[in-house]
Amino acid sequence: MKFIFTFLLTAFGLPAILGQGMAIDRLSALNLEEDKGHLTTMNDELMLIWGVVDMTNDTLVFWQYSEIYEVNDSINEVFFKSYMTPKLDSNSYMFFALIEIDDAQTSVAISDGFQLEFMHYYAHPYNLLKEQLRLKLKDNDLLGFVYVNAIGLAKIDNPIRFKGMHLFNRFEYELYLSFY
Repeated sequence: MKFIFTFLLTAFGLPAILGQGMAIDRLSALNLEEDKGHLTTMNDELMLIWGVVDMTNDTLVFWQYSEIYEVNDSINEVFFKSYMTPKLDSNSYMFFALIEIDDAQTSVAISDGFQLEFMHYYAHPYNLLKEQLRLKLKDNDLLGFVYVNAIGLAKIDNPIRFKGMHLFNRFEYELYLSFY
């Protein structure tokens, strides 16, 4: 019966990930943010925050953050523990935030502040939400932010790419997901 349901969802243009949960597998560094110049550490201290919002009743149904990981030229991949989300439906919105840590805050403190700001602005336009989150991080850097509904999540590339430039330093990371 599950096969028929999955086939129908796929056949009619609805993604097969609906009704499934998602797990974060790994983050790969293709180009470090702090790897150029004399004033950089040659290490990126990173954390990932992700979650699920149910837009039917405006509820944050899942929130998770990683510990702070250090990546460099010799350690360029982070494997995550078994972080899994609840089952996704067409009202589920996922978000992923990749943060480069530049201060002494703990991952708990960063996550708590980020969550308060996210809950205040998540229903606002994407650019305003992203800017408010960036401002809340103060000395830490928001390297990437993806906010997409479950239907859109099925259409974006896996891995999710966080790519850009910050203070004249290019960076590129890939976030690998799996569905169950």
